[in-house]
Amino acid sequence: MLTIDQYQVVMYTDGSAQPAVGTKQQYSAACAVVSGYMEGEKFCPQHTYTQTLGDCTAQLAELKALLLALEHADPAQFTLLVCDSYYCVQSFNEYLHYWRLNGFRDSKGNSIKHRLLWGKVADLKETLPKVHVVHTLGHQGVGIHVAGNTLADEAAKSAVAVATVAAVTRSSSKPDTEILAAIRATADGTPYPKGFPSKYHYSMGSMLNAEVKIPGVRDMPNKIV
Repeated sequence: MLTIDQYQVVMYTDGSAQPAVGTKQQYSAACAVVSGYMEGEKFCPQHTYTQTLGDCTAQLAELKALLLALEHADPAQFTLLVCDSYYCVQSFNEYLHYWRLNGFRDSKGNSIKHRLLWGKVADLKETLPKVHVVHTLGHQGVGIHVAGNTLADEAAKSAVAVATVAAVTRSSSKPDTEILAAIRATADGTPYPKGFPSKYHYSMGSMLNAEVKIPGVRDMPNKIV
């Protein structure tokens, strides 16, 4: 393992899953990767990559974020990949080799969770010997990785928000009048229409483009599906 200043690239990953709005889905999820470099102990972001995932848990979104980061990693550059999912980091560093040897099956012969995704991760890992994956505690507010982790967290939540309002806009059960009423409620404090939780902040730049901002919304509990 190198010191932090020896890495040419530092990447932070995060996944987010929120209760779905306006659809029959249980969750609306997304993942994000923020890539940059360290200048002393300061993280300098350069690129942000996001992917909307539809109906999946936060745990699966974290794995998708890991895969997204590996897909954008340069084999020629020493890269530190920082993730706040212990499940992803431990699996990548400790279990992945053995899973592959066993055909991605556990000791009882059953397929491991997300075997196809872990297979892709394993393939990429073989081509990326200069990529090191480490764990950081999320939402701690202290430490060298807090800035990058926060940026990845915000990017993932923002991607969920865009997907959420798009789903609401497309839903036949949510006519334009209700969408506009939700936007008005955000602006002036009038009651939100049914089906538009008040914890979401709705806004619309035009009749064709809508955004929803979700300040301080907590992720759904991590669980593997």
